[in-house]
Amino acid sequence: ALGHMADALWRPEVYRKSSENRENSLKRATDQLCGEGVYDVLRPGTRALNYADRYLWGNGTTLNQNLFEENPEEIMEIVATAENAMKKAVALSPVVVRYSAHYIHPVNILKTVAAQYDNPQSYYGLPEYKPGLGENVKAATKEAGFNEAKDIFGNAFDFHIGKPVVVGSRACSQYYPKSPSRKGAWKFNVPEYPEDYELSICGRLGQAGDARPEIRITINKTKLYEGPAKFTPDSWTFMKFNLGWDDIAEKDNLLTIENITPREKGATPLTYYINYAVVKPPAEKKGGPGKEENILLDGF
Repeated sequence: ALGHMADALWRPEVYRKSSENRENSLKRATDQLCGEGVYDVLRPGTRALNYADRYLWGNGTTLNQNLFEENPEEIMEIVATAENAMKKAVALSPVVVRYSAHYIHPVNILKTVAAQYDNPQSYYGLPEYKPGLGENVKAATKEAGFNEAKDIFGNAFDFHIGKPVVVGSRACSQYYPKSPSRKGAWKFNVPEYPEDYELSICGRLGQAGDARPEIRITINKTKLYEGPAKFTPDSWTFMKFNLGWDDIAEKDNLLTIENITPREKGATPLTYYINYAVVKPPAEKKGGPGKEENILLDGF
């Protein structure tokens, strides 16, 4: 086995000449080390595990923010393919187990990703996002008339839990369907005596084009909206709602925004960004609770 690998190292021009040459070198070394036919049995598994390369870091693999994009059903299909290939390889040559660590590690990483579907770890505390959170407050003051003395502000990372990203200079949470980031939830309190309020949600589509993700917005037990996200791909946009005093409580109000878009296997998922939300007494009443408006923030 070492002879085959040494041949590849000493004659890299041959090894690199074609993918066929690379395959042949790896096949000869694997079969010499583990037994004839092991390489071909394992190959479907190693091809499937190429997906874990998106979690490469340094000399190994570890979790990163990509976990928020994953469909756990697709991840577990990869895991099943890899485990089935290893099972066949061990049946063919038990010695495979001695050399399986680098194969099993990405399998375990993908299992960890799938296990975080309902409770993903947060990356909101990374320092590279802090400046963007400050920019969000400035934007809300300018765009939504946010007044710190009397209004309630929900920054991007108050919505638990999405994929943290920076768009322009703003920190945002990005939401993918059927993923650990499928829903963002913000908990907030209001003054002692609740009244009617106006809710403004600032967001943006995560992809160009006309396709829009389907979203569901609720406040406590009241569904405010369900349908295509009324955001745009090239500007920050408000979705605005009137909240009646009976829709909210003094403490622990829960605003949820969920990506309910169908997600076909292998298809590019439709996503959106949440930048911030503001709850404030309305300057002028414009209708009953739940009335929704869509306002484009030109120039931002």
